Amino acid sequence: MGSVMALNQSTGISALVAAPLLAMAFTANAQTVYIEPSTANLNNPVNGCVQSTPNQPSLTAARKLEQILAAQGQMIAGSGNKLGVNGKGGKEETLYTTAKNLSGRGGYIISSSHPKEKYEVATGFCLSPVSRSIVLNPADYGTIPAAVNKGELGIVLKNQSEKESYTAIIGRHENGSLFAVHFNKTGKGAMKISNSFGNEAVNAEIYADFKLSDEVSNLFAAKSTERAPAVAMVDVGRSPAATPR
Repeated sequence: MGSVMALNQSTGISALVAAPLLAMAFTANAQTVYIEPSTANLNNPVNGCVQSTPNQPSLTAARKLEQILAAQGQMIAGSGNKLGVNGKGGKEETLYTTAKNLSGRGGYIISSSHPKEKYEVATGFCLSPVSRSIVLNPADYGTIPAAVNKGELGIVLKNQSEKESYTAIIGRHENGSLFAVHFNKTGKGAMKISNSFGNEAVNAEIYADFKLSDEVSNLFAAKSTERAPAVAMVDVGRSPAATPR
């Protein structure tokens, strides 16, 4: 399994072998890196897959995924089923994580082997780390953060916002390329990716039923007067070299 490929400031969109999440499809091959949370070093982000252990009900892929996220202070921010190539039917689930303290530092984009309705019985999840992952407070929907409000990415996100498909999750890969997830009240949405300047923006995935997680929704409801940390929001738009780790 190859690592997620993304853009840098001088790389064109054509350099992507596949959209970031598509590159993480749960397909076993000679290069797949499998992670066992019980023996892995979880002090740093992981880049690989977890799979269920046969005949071990307590060692499902979902439990292993949750063990990694708990160890790294991450929580699932939202998820949705990818649409098939014909634009119909929810296929495998894609999940996004964010720091539990809402700092926006670190995060994962995760591909499941199954649709979201079968999260508990999914046989595998592949994790791709990102340097920043910010969940926007629903009270701010309709506002495009400056970090992604630039170039073609800013234009398409504004256009989607006018159609009431609001930007909910934004982030940055290690090499500076940007991503943003938007969805409407029916759950239809997409992940847009671009280079670090917001240009060469394209759809990476289309979602049938995207939704923020209950944990994130409840967190914002309990802290309705708070906003995502300003420093983290600015960090998304910085070049990797300028971003403190």
